[in-house]
Amino acid sequence: MKPQLYELRWKLVTDVGDFYYQEFKVFGSDAEANRYGKERERELNNGLPIGEQADDGYYFKYHIAIEVEEVDSYQICLVEGVR
Repeated sequence: MKPQLYELRWKLVTDVGDFYYQEFKVFGSDAEANRYGKERERELNNGLPIGEQADDGYYFKYHIAIEVEEVDSYQICLVEGVR
């Protein structure tokens, strides 16, 4: 599969409400994006399991990775090596 832009979302659960945190990254497959999402969940929770992180009043839970093909009717075209 060719590299694709993904929007990844984590649900941030707190004592006062739930929110979403998102990142945009390029991956070669859905499996790779989902693997990153689960690894990043652990990082966002300071390396702790969700149950332990919740003791601090909040935790992140990986939600979804979605391929992004367009933004506001503009098609996304990835070009390698351009800065």
